[in-house]
Amino acid sequence: MTITNSQPSLFDSEAIAPTTLVAIAGSKPKLSKAQREFNTLTKRIRQLRDELVQWQTCQQRFAERWMQEMEPALAALRDAEIRLVRRIDTLLCHPPTGVKLTRRQKQTLSQHLLLLVDYLLAGKPDAELEALYDRYSEVSREDQRALECEFTQAMLEKVFGEDVAASFAGGDSESLLRHVQAKLADDDAAEAAQQQQRAAARAAKRGKPTAAELAAERKASATQQASLSLREIFRKLASALHPDREADAAERERKTVLMKRVNQAYQNADLLELLSLQIEVEQIDSAHLAALPEQRLRHYNHVLKEQVRTLEGERNTLAAPLLQEFDLDIAPDVRGMGLIDLEFKHRIAAVRTLKNQHCDALTALDDSQRRRQLLDQLAAEQRDNDLDAASAAFDIFFDDSDAAPPLSRKRRRQ
Repeated sequence: MTITNSQPSLFDSEAIAPTTLVAIAGSKPKLSKAQREFNTLTKRIRQLRDELVQWQTCQQRFAERWMQEMEPALAALRDAEIRLVRRIDTLLCHPPTGVKLTRRQKQTLSQHLLLLVDYLLAGKPDAELEALYDRYSEVSREDQRALECEFTQAMLEKVFGEDVAASFAGGDSESLLRHVQAKLADDDAAEAAQQQQRAAARAAKRGKPTAAELAAERKASATQQASLSLREIFRKLASALHPDREADAAERERKTVLMKRVNQAYQNADLLELLSLQIEVEQIDSAHLAALPEQRLRHYNHVLKEQVRTLEGERNTLAAPLLQEFDLDIAPDVRGMGLIDLEFKHRIAAVRTLKNQHCDALTALDDSQRRRQLLDQLAAEQRDNDLDAASAAFDIFFDDSDAAPPLSRKRRRQ
């Protein structure tokens, strides 16, 4: 299949909204440490805002393309798989007149049917397909789930201790993994709380506050001073822009719009927007920023750092589901958006290719010569898969490394 680049990109750089420039003028050597940090932080905030817009656009377009392209492709693939499963079942149970399958060919078809049904049931439960699976499998789906859960529990207990799944009430392996993840998180939280209690007890004996308490006090003091700085800017803007004090209707409307922006920025602790508004209404300029005392700049920088952390969190929250969907362990930057776009194109092409392969197999089953070729190909693939499975099992039981296996597994159709 030829993959074209005619599809729209998942993100659009032209969607980035411009931001007001707020910076202290001057070359780096002439600026103080606090001034340089102020410029670095305001530049970082503008960059993060741009990235946030890009990820919002990327997420929206991904959702649209998933609905318009991927879901129909997956539905067509599932339909082809179900038709192929039913065709194989008919061929095995009621072969047409003149068609005689060898024992090996029947075994090959049975294994392929089980593989297809396994994929289909991983997508969503289906009583008909589950009964079909049980007809051809030596182990029923229910027993298979129980065995898989026992194996998973044994592996987890080997790595994390025998009590890691002690309170597990039963279910499938995915439920067990979620249970163990939650228990490990609770254990980590309890251990951290105990460490804090021990540190506090040692500090109490010495009659001195702990390092954590001192850090918390410093942070609280800095936060309080930063809040006062924000409030001061807000009051200056509110005093100048309050629409009720304006007699002219047009000016009152303009100030109403500006005051809404002021209130929103103050509620969000958005210092950069408040400073931008001050520049916009000519309350301050670059000379005013350059003349700010170092202590005031440090308070500003504290607020700006919080803004940076908040924006990074919002960006990461938007980017994480998309990066995880395509197994991309990279930073949530523009490169990541480009890779998501590329991976989406590859995946939808793979789904369509697999659907076409199933349709070809359906046709091949009705032709004696092509059926023989197809069965030989499936038998060779199954032998390769059996070798891979045996190798993986060998690695699991005889690997001497201490690395813990991942606590989640996701079946992916490539």
